[in-house]
Amino acid sequence: MLKPPPPVKQELSTCWAAALASWVAAKTGKKPRTVRSLIELYAFDRERTRRSRCLTPRWALCDDQAAREVFGEWGVAFEVHRGGGLRNVTHEQLTALLRKHRHLLLVEQAVEPTSGSRSRGVNHVTVLYGVGVNDRKKTEKHWFSVMDPLPSKPTYQNRYLGSLRYPVWIGYATGKSVPARCVDETECQQ
Repeated sequence: MLKPPPPVKQELSTCWAAALASWVAAKTGKKPRTVRSLIELYAFDRERTRRSRCLTPRWALCDDQAAREVFGEWGVAFEVHRGGGLRNVTHEQLTALLRKHRHLLLVEQAVEPTSGSRSRGVNHVTVLYGVGVNDRKKTEKHWFSVMDPLPSKPTYQNRYLGSLRYPVWIGYATGKSVPARCVDETECQQ
């Protein structure tokens, strides 16, 4: 298991910013950015004259495209796992990803309640830093460790692989940064 990333708590719908701040700090060894500083980077265009397409008025990521662009600006690429969350990811695959990339971002997608499959953007973001096995359990024996930015939850948690119901993206560092186009596009239409 890796050293837990720094704890960063969210405000409103800013789990993306809290998790990103914690993840970047874990990767660089530097003090985490503030959630507010990340909101300010993406809420308005570069000239700060109008709202950007990156964030909703409650500071949530607008949609999947905005999420990919914002995280991409920090050098994050994603493996996308459709269907039952991490149920289709093995303990061995997560272990290999952690060994190769170290701390990972875990993005849970929100889905349309009626279709159960069409994405409505990001539901929640945590930082994944470990995996383990509980041999005493017959089912759900593989778990993963996350830093969860929700103020109402314990900061560091162990969760079972089957606990995520929706599609997930597993984010890792690529070393390549791509500017977020959503900053210079018109307001989020959500």
